[in-house]
Amino acid sequence: MFEATHTETSLAKAPFPLANPDPRMNPSPSAPRWPAVWMTGVIGCLLALARWQREEDAILLVVATVALGVAVVTVRRLRQPLAAAVGATLALTVALGIAAAEQRAARDLARAGEVWALAARSRDVARVSDAIEAARASLILAVEAAATSGSAALPEWRSGETGLAVFEDGRMVDRVGQSRMRLTPGPDGVVFEQGAFHSVLLARATRGNRSVVGSVLLAAAPPADRFARSLVTATVSADLVTSIRLDRPSVLDVLEPNDPTRRGIGPAPDSAPFLLVSASPRLPDEARLSNLQRARVRTAVPLFVAGLCVLIVGWRRPATLRLRLLTVVGLLVALMLAPVGSLSNVSPLFNAANYFSPVGGPLTANIAALTLTALLALLALFRVLRSTRFAHSRRLALAVILGIAGLGPFALRDLSRGIAFPPSGPTAGLWIAWQLALALAAAGILIAGASAGQLVLGRRRGLPAAIGPFIAAVAAIAAPALWRAPGSWPPWYLPLWVVAIGCLAFVRRGRALVT
Repeated sequence: MFEATHTETSLAKAPFPLANPDPRMNPSPSAPRWPAVWMTGVIGCLLALARWQREEDAILLVVATVALGVAVVTVRRLRQPLAAAVGATLALTVALGIAAAEQRAARDLARAGEVWALAARSRDVARVSDAIEAARASLILAVEAAATSGSAALPEWRSGETGLAVFEDGRMVDRVGQSRMRLTPGPDGVVFEQGAFHSVLLARATRGNRSVVGSVLLAAAPPADRFARSLVTATVSADLVTSIRLDRPSVLDVLEPNDPTRRGIGPAPDSAPFLLVSASPRLPDEARLSNLQRARVRTAVPLFVAGLCVLIVGWRRPATLRLRLLTVVGLLVALMLAPVGSLSNVSPLFNAANYFSPVGGPLTANIAALTLTALLALLALFRVLRSTRFAHSRRLALAVILGIAGLGPFALRDLSRGIAFPPSGPTAGLWIAWQLALALAAAGILIAGASAGQLVLGRRRGLPAAIGPFIAAVAAIAAPALWRAPGSWPPWYLPLWVVAIGCLAFVRRGRALVT
């Protein structure tokens, strides 16, 4: 027993590195390993689908399917975090299924050509006409009921804004709903009225000295369509609203019974039409772009979820610094390949008209891309600062300080110039997104400079903590007075910020200092 104890003690005190072997150099079979094969499969699938969002190519779907197959086969070998790995695999499966369905729809559209265009045009006219006829019948019943009872009540079925007004001896006594046109008594019946921005269906009924007028908003022209809910908007998709036309039939208009692209609507099923519903021709290329936009929106959510799960799996131990940085690089490449700006109709955060900076290319093309890029870069920066290689390289730290102090203000200036106010003014959410993205970018620059400065100083005393903020405050207060049209400052102004960042890097350590 004594000999065994003496032997173990001797090995523990041995001066040779191999006397105490590192478990990472000789891992046991039960030790968890970084899922290199699974990560390769999911990142390959993510890159292929991100590229497919930009251009619909069947070869990219084949590559994504093969990569996803590799991930599905190897996901069982993962131990921790298994839930995130399964979530990433399922999200990519959903995205691939949506992409395959959209690819098939695009292929069918290319084969159909003009036949599809005629069928789509006829289908749009039929949907809008059926909705108008249903609104006409419902409005007539509501108007006759109000004329009998003297109390206005909205019809049960309504797709557009509906309003009713009850008049007695020419004086309004009751009103309900919303009407975009003036409601006045008149002859009984149903008519179609067009204003400067609104097209409505009016129905009138009279019982003795009581007259009732009801209206249904059929269509609204820009910019009134932003504040009104019309029947056409509720019936067809947003990209087809402008193709629907509502007109009064003229003497020269001849409705062919077998023409599905034009349909007349009258006060009664067998009466002369007072409204002509038609649709502009739809080109196959236009429909293809519309389907591509829909596919991008539908696949964006599962791809984002998959990217988040991939980051969780790739960041867990025993991942090394190199593997974690490779994970971040893979996600940044996927962000560059994905057409993030095509989601501008979903949210103003993706609209390049609200923010665009050419500094980082696709990574700074809109405020959403800049925010994601800054988050990933900041995450990688924190991991680099914790590495032993950076902690023992003062030359590298000094080079980082010089680069950040010299280029940091110019980079932040170029990023801030990407902000563009929309014509109607920024919303609170857009304003917060601007500030958050720029704050993340500035935080990364300042944290990197401060950490490198502490490494260069070592045990030496640094500068007082108040010098850097004091110089920055002086520069910020003097900025409005020094500003010269059309948006420039004196040549010596930017070096003030360079000095402020440099002073922050060489600040003295203290308990009250928070970097």
